[in-house]
Amino acid sequence: FRNIEDGGLACYFGSVQVPATYISKTKVKCMTPKVLQAGTVDVRVTLNGAQLTRMSATGQNEVTFTYWTRPSITSQSTYIAIKGKTTDVLLSISGIAKETTACTLNGNIVTPLWIDSKSIKCPITLTLATNFNTVQVGISMNGVSVDAYVTLAVIDSVNINSIVPSLGPVEGRDVTLKLTKGVIDSYQAAGVKNNEYQCVFNGTTSGFVSTGTYNSNENKVSCTVPPMLAGLVTIDLAVAGNVISTSGDNANYHVYNKPSTSMVNTISPSRFPTKEPWDIQIKYLNSAGLPPTSLTDNSIRVQTYCKVGDEIFNAVIDSTQSNSNSNTLTCKNVYATKGATYTLYVTYDQ
Repeated sequence: FRNIEDGGLACYFGSVQVPATYISKTKVKCMTPKVLQAGTVDVRVTLNGAQLTRMSATGQNEVTFTYWTRPSITSQSTYIAIKGKTTDVLLSISGIAKETTACTLNGNIVTPLWIDSKSIKCPITLTLATNFNTVQVGISMNGVSVDAYVTLAVIDSVNINSIVPSLGPVEGRDVTLKLTKGVIDSYQAAGVKNNEYQCVFNGTTSGFVSTGTYNSNENKVSCTVPPMLAGLVTIDLAVAGNVISTSGDNANYHVYNKPSTSMVNTISPSRFPTKEPWDIQIKYLNSAGLPPTSLTDNSIRVQTYCKVGDEIFNAVIDSTQSNSNSNTLTCKNVYATKGATYTLYVTYDQ
């Protein structure tokens, strides 16, 4: 555009004419007119009635503009955002253009993750220093915020004071997470229902997830540990797939195998006299995944027994006798009758 006065320029969106403002030799600015329905229209620029817009070889207008229905949020996955963590907020949206739509946090653009053509995930990260009680999570189009957002309550993460019991077999079992009273009450006040909590394992919701139920009278969440491999795992609390607890030693849970003959490395001695007590050492392979050698949780009692014939004798897991290839369990002061065989039993209770 050369030597053009603003008064001679005009833009057309379809058949609707609007004023055009000269910006530079290569740019003009046009305000889009209101339309009654979504759709695509041709865009033309004219100078004193003469069209300046480029046409295709077939005479078609090459410049178009698409109107989209103003987006609205029809549902949200959560009503809370956690300090010091990233909260994934899943929004169901109507009237969106995927290529030009992003999330916003208090008006600032946040890169979204698209689930499908009508669902968008907004990863909202808050620092521990966040000092406001609510945040607005919304959507923008072409970098401009639109009047579509939801309000989330900002809440501290919750501490798990203890897990009872703190160990269990690979087959799984029910456990209880005892929580900090004041913080968990704020989740209830924000609208989280008693049956909307989840127990997640090893800090990720992409693996095992178990539905938890909150007991407000006793300030605890009960859930089921699913079958899993032996070893040490962490149990965290989540809401709508977002971890809301802070992991620590109190969140550790021991998963172990029940002993079987296939796990035994050596038994010593294999023969002993019948008229005096003997200590019998049963060495298990490290991969056996036996219960831990020491526990600090007073709410759980591990009982270990050796049975010789019809007699039962106490047994202890002896870490001082273990080596790099085995875990040793010692059956103490064993008496036996002639020809008797001995087997190992391990039981646990709360």
